[in-house]
Order: sequence, then structure tokens, then C-alpha cells
Amino acid sequence: MQPKTSIPTDNIYKFYALSGLLSSIVLVVLFFQLNEEYNRRVFDRYLQTSALQGIITPTLEQKVTLHVLERQSDLDASNKQFYSISLGVFISWSLLAMITGFWQWHTKIQPIHTEICRHQLIKLKHEIVRLKRNL
Repeated sequence: MQPKTSIPTDNIYKFYALSGLLSSIVLVVLFFQLNEEYNRRVFDRYLQTSALQGIITPTLEQKVTLHVLERQSDLDASNKQFYSISLGVFISWSLLAMITGFWQWHTKIQPIHTEICRHQLIKLKHEIVRLKRNL
């Protein structure tokens, strides 16, 4: 049985808790996808670089391609570091929102809800006793 008394702060704590939980899950998945994509690109670039370095007398185009691959490697490492730090900050924020939401929900809202339900149960028991007397 749901209490008919509205508790105004109930929804905001649920929002904090559930949005923090959902965003934490999404951000952790993004973090793993970032690492997987980075590793795939490093492996592909390694294959191309080793093939180009194996050429004894490379052409100008092959030298430029090798230089571009090395530059892409530096950029990818820099991007990975930036994205990892950014995702770490957002994951921390999400965990904080989730913990705060669940904590506030449990300590502020749930005791009031439990008390309301307890009083409703007592009221119903009294009504049952009164109805039995009237019969």
C-alpha cells in the first residue's frame, strides 16, 4: 500500500541515485570501449609501421606515410590520456551522485515512509476492531 502523503524530496534523491547509477554504468562501458579502440589502432598502426620499416629503400611516399603513422601514434596517446582523465572525473561524479542519492533516500525518506506505513497499519487494525464491534 502506498502512502497518500506526498514527500516532496523523494523524487530528487531517487533521481540522484538512479541517474548516478546509470551514468556510472554507461561511463565505465565507454572507458572500456576507449581502451579497446586505442589498442586496436595501436596494433593496426604497428603492422603498417613494421611493414614500412622493413623496406630497405623506401620511396618518398612511404617515408611520409611512416612519419604520419608516428605522428598519429603520438596524437592517439595524447587523446587517450585526455579521454581517460575526463571519463575518470565523470565516473567519480556519477558515483558521488549515486552514493549521495541512495544515502539521502535511505536516511531521510525511508524512515518517514516506514512510519507512515506503520501508522496506516495501526489505523487499519483499529478500523477492523471497530467494524467487528459494530457487527
